[in-house]
Amino acid sequence: QMSNDPQQNNDESVTYLSGKDATQLDIDLMDKKGDYEYEEPQLMELAGLSVSSAIMDAYSNKHLPNNDKCEKALILCGPGNNGGDGLVAARHLKLFGIYDPIVFYPRLENPKKEFYKNLLKQCQAFNIKIIKDFPSNEELST
Repeated sequence: QMSNDPQQNNDESVTYLSGKDATQLDIDLMDKKGDYEYEEPQLMELAGLSVSSAIMDAYSNKHLPNNDKCEKALILCGPGNNGGDGLVAARHLKLFGIYDPIVFYPRLENPKKEFYKNLLKQCQAFNIKIIKDFPSNEELST
């Protein structure tokens, strides 16, 4: 039995990083005088790949209809780094060949960082639909 209690550390428990710990991990990984010297886009690529891999693991082919049609997936991307992770995850989900992601990205005309423009361009190159207005209930049901 898995525990949601992060204080309980046994082989069967799941542990989580707090927001503060995750921020510190990013700082440590990107420290120019540290052991790793990752750049932000590298971490974003790894995070997006991890998210898309977790989705694939949780919702593999055995849970989807057995046909040649890709399942739609709505990816909600905010303006910050989590949004960048979402753009990367959408690209990987598309390339896995099982999902047809649609990305909700409200800052389409004005991405927060320059490399977000590259992520958007990559999504468009793989024919991933990007929308800036949240879809209606009718659009979500089709």
